[in-house]
Amino acid sequence: MTEWLERTEVGLDSDLCLARAFAAGDDDALHSAYERWGGLVHGLAVKSVGPGDADDVTQQVFVSAWQSRSRYRVDHAPLGAWLVGITRHRIADHLGHRHRRHEVSADPMCYAAIWTNAPLRMP
Repeated sequence: MTEWLERTEVGLDSDLCLARAFAAGDDDALHSAYERWGGLVHGLAVKSVGPGDADDVTQQVFVSAWQSRSRYRVDHAPLGAWLVGITRHRIADHLGHRHRRHEVSADPMCYAAIWTNAPLRMP
């Protein structure tokens, strides 16, 4: 049993114990954080990017959080709020990437003109 679970059983604030364990790099805390806030993160992602991309955004949120856990300050914000902030950034990144993909022309003749150095003919 992990240390944060033992402290929770003693009656200390479970979210605070989880946040401390997460920041300390406890693998079980990552799993517990996903169990605790994964639904919230996924729900925000579904509303923003749609169900097709929500799983990817959710995964990116937890990977980003785990990789940057050394920058998380337990005394500055609850872990759930920090994860929501990361979610907002990952959603913005995803939407920006989606927007940039759609700015590229879907007309293959544009690319043919570039690749062959031929003049581009507009209809």
